[in-house]
Amino acid sequence: MRNLLKITNLSASCEGKKIISGINLTVKKGQTVVLMGPNGSGKTSLLKTILGVGNFKIITGEIYFNNKKINNLSITERVRLGIALMFQKPPKITGVSLLSLLKLLNHDEDKVNKQIKNFQAEKLTGRDLNSNFSGGELKRSELLQLSLQKARLYLLDEPDSGVDLENIKLIGKQINELMKDKQRSAIIITHSGQILDYVKVDKACRMVNGQLKDVN
Repeated sequence: MRNLLKITNLSASCEGKKIISGINLTVKKGQTVVLMGPNGSGKTSLLKTILGVGNFKIITGEIYFNNKKINNLSITERVRLGIALMFQKPPKITGVSLLSLLKLLNHDEDKVNKQIKNFQAEKLTGRDLNSNFSGGELKRSELLQLSLQKARLYLLDEPDSGVDLENIKLIGKQINELMKDKQRSAIIITHSGQILDYVKVDKACRMVNGQLKDVN
């Protein structure tokens, strides 16, 4: 099984403070990896460093995606390669409806409509993006957007945070649907662990103080 993501000896900082240190992680094609750990341990920082989001700067180490070193690539270039991030707390965007964004992400109208139905998002599509969305609606909206991208690596930041049981079940089901394509991989951050009742995981690891522990 070929590696899709390979991280070697990765350390990164944000605003001059080291956030993650000495990370080594391999994600093979078709694998779902769960990343656990206490708040502030560096889990979200790792995902954002992989995608190049925000002010995170690599101090040492390399990130390879599909055998291509991506350290110096822009966010846009990394997304075009097939990396997609589900934000834990996505911003509100006034004047942009969810439906208009979905149509930009995928021009296949039938597929867009099918995924809207699968995610039970019919009542969300006409509303401004993330405006007054509940916790479950936010997560369904985020994952729905990712499902319409041509992504190969899904970085899912706490898909079960602030979500009721029914929404967790639905989100877990749709993650499993995405992962039926064995060319895709995922890293899932969870604090509560609830999503693990509904998603098949191939590898688990834990972050503590910016370091990766107990990779199984």
